[in-house]
Amino acid sequence: MHGLAGLRVGWGYGPATVIEAVNAIRGAFNVSLPAQLTAAAALSDAGHEEATFAHNAQWLPWLSRELERVGLRVYPSVCNFVLARVPTDPSLGTQAVIDHLARRGILVKAVTDYGLSDCLRITVGREEENKALVVALAEILG
Repeated sequence: MHGLAGLRVGWGYGPATVIEAVNAIRGAFNVSLPAQLTAAAALSDAGHEEATFAHNAQWLPWLSRELERVGLRVYPSVCNFVLARVPTDPSLGTQAVIDHLARRGILVKAVTDYGLSDCLRITVGREEENKALVVALAEILG
């Protein structure tokens, strides 16, 4: 939500026994002080949170519908991304779709490491990015 993934900042919430186990195995000083301060400042930015929720509320359903319209199977999501299954086609694999999109400057994530070799993780972007993605997918899946 805050666009801080590059800082490797996160938090855990759970039963005390789980948090204690995580603390026992994590490295010392695993999050830098600048990253901690940035995360703390981001958490107090209510305006950014509201704008992010509003953007996702508008574009997640739109993107899901449009991806399905061009032939992908989209799984329900409440995040700022969707999991989309590429149609089974012997002449077209997930990597071909990824390569096609990359040539157009559109980056999506393969999720092969999770045992989903025929799926993509697609982030909900800005309006122009979402529309360009759908056009590019229609070109290859057409």
